[in-house]
Amino acid sequence: MEDRNLVVSSRIAPAHLVTFRVGELALNPENGTIIELPCEMIKVRGLSDTTWQCRFYSHQESACLIYEYRPLECRRLKCWKPREVVDLFLKDLISRSMLIPQDNPIWDIIHAYESTFPVKAIMGLALEAKIQADAGRELEKLQMLDHQFRKKVGQIFNMEPTALDFFLGRPVSMIANGI
Repeated sequence: MEDRNLVVSSRIAPAHLVTFRVGELALNPENGTIIELPCEMIKVRGLSDTTWQCRFYSHQESACLIYEYRPLECRRLKCWKPREVVDLFLKDLISRSMLIPQDNPIWDIIHAYESTFPVKAIMGLALEAKIQADAGRELEKLQMLDHQFRKKVGQIFNMEPTALDFFLGRPVSMIANGI
């Protein structure tokens, strides 16, 4: 909740965020187990999709580029004492509904996306694809449909692809691959 104003004031852009939807799998840092998310979780996007490195840290300057306006997780992070950040897991979260006005037309797209690409269905197909070729082909079709959906939404709303990960959540391929 504390981070809401950082996004609403555009100090942190949607392209710098990624939404993990209800039901996605996530690592619980408290005990190292994989859990199904009970709520939506918005995180700062790392520099790449496969490894996490802070996008706001400048190695050249050895400094945070948004220090005065950094999110709660960053304000609590002490590399030498990570417990405070671990204790934040699934607490004091913001959601898209707190950041996007309810009359914004993007909500129609978000709802259409949620019903077309439900997390549980994606995860179920991903599990089946490990043992059934038909499910693998179905998952590939779903990934292609997701790619087309995102491309069209990006064109309609003149949005960069990374901003779509905030508005729509992570792509089907990332959810299916567990990354």
